[in-house]
Amino acid sequence: MKIVVYGGTGYVGRKVAAVGHKLGHEVICPTRNGKKVDDVQCVPFESPLPDGVELVISCMGSSTGTPEDCEKIDNLANRKVADACREAKCKFIYVSGQCVTAPKLELQFSKLRCEWYLQSFTDLDWVIVRPTAFFKSFVPVMQRAIAGKPCIVFGDGKVGRFNPIDAEELGEFILKEAAQQTQVILPVGGPIDRGNMLTSLDLTRRCFEVYNQPEQIKHVPASMFKCIASCYRGMGIFSSHFSTQAAGIDLWVFYTTTNMIGRPYGKRTFEDWLTDVKEGREPVDAKTLNMESSTWRAGGGGGGDKGSDYAQMSEPLAPAGNQ
Repeated sequence: MKIVVYGGTGYVGRKVAAVGHKLGHEVICPTRNGKKVDDVQCVPFESPLPDGVELVISCMGSSTGTPEDCEKIDNLANRKVADACREAKCKFIYVSGQCVTAPKLELQFSKLRCEWYLQSFTDLDWVIVRPTAFFKSFVPVMQRAIAGKPCIVFGDGKVGRFNPIDAEELGEFILKEAAQQTQVILPVGGPIDRGNMLTSLDLTRRCFEVYNQPEQIKHVPASMFKCIASCYRGMGIFSSHFSTQAAGIDLWVFYTTTNMIGRPYGKRTFEDWLTDVKEGREPVDAKTLNMESSTWRAGGGGGGDKGSDYAQMSEPLAPAGNQ
């Protein structure tokens, strides 16, 4: 099968492209600035969909979480890809997020607007995949635990629960299961067991345990950080840096205090991932994980695959055959 993966230079997109290649599909990744994705063909981002494409998967998402970035990428850029799929008569899989089931932030509303757009068409073969969370989202906590520094949890740390999914296993789910369905929304997470049904307190404790560090956890009210985020948003009129910091804090609070549970899939747990990182089998450098933005440094993790380049998509993509 000929597959096009948008967002292929991001954390999830790279895994999806790699799984497609491993399964024997012809995978093409549109990228900007000559960026490459291992083992697959890369073409300029504005290229039309190639002849014979059967499946388009979009992993594009904002890496900053700011309202402007979310609307440009999570909603509008993905809509343009969907329009091209309608013209080409091919399936479109949009990787959204389980976070949209309890929308509070612009990130979620932008994803929802894109989802509603897809659902408005009867002539588009669409599938929406909603992963719960990814292991990389917890790297800031893990790094503090490794360094023996205190980690913050909100309240008692037991408010929200989630079963994060391995990005490679998400790729398998998309290509083996989601690709076989049509016009359906599929919430998906990792296995549900002690090693992967987590609260923020659970995952923080596991980080200290795996790295044999004395547990240092500070319990603080979520309202304190919501006030800090509000102050940063007000200061955003002076610099976009503050807006990005505010978005990062908002994401951090949301993802650690909200239930996000999806249908269990795969075998790899958060504890498996922690152990692999500790033993050098899993790279966690900022570039590999697309965690360079100040949103991550604010402590909350990013909204999706790094996608600021895609906000520059100015025209609808041409359909297949118009090269």
